[in-house]
Amino acid sequence: MIDERWLDLMNRDDAQLTPAEIAEGWHFCDEWDYLLVGPGSCEKCSHLVGRSGPPKWLYSLGTCLLVVVLYFLLIVVVPVAMGWVKVGR
Repeated sequence: MIDERWLDLMNRDDAQLTPAEIAEGWHFCDEWDYLLVGPGSCEKCSHLVGRSGPPKWLYSLGTCLLVVVLYFLLIVVVPVAMGWVKVGR
């Protein structure tokens, strides 16, 4: 695919890949915010690189853990650090 074709596909909302481009491995990757990526260049699309990546639930679990840690910091650590809450005797 030439640069002008890639730019045309990326800049038009009605862009469509040809069957030949799809067969080569070009695709709009949903894991990369629908960036147009070529054959073998998308590590997150495990179905295209021939190996399985982490399961999607693992990303969700990571997000949940991040939210819990941030919540803990906001509710417990910040008030104690600011002196709003007294801890100990």
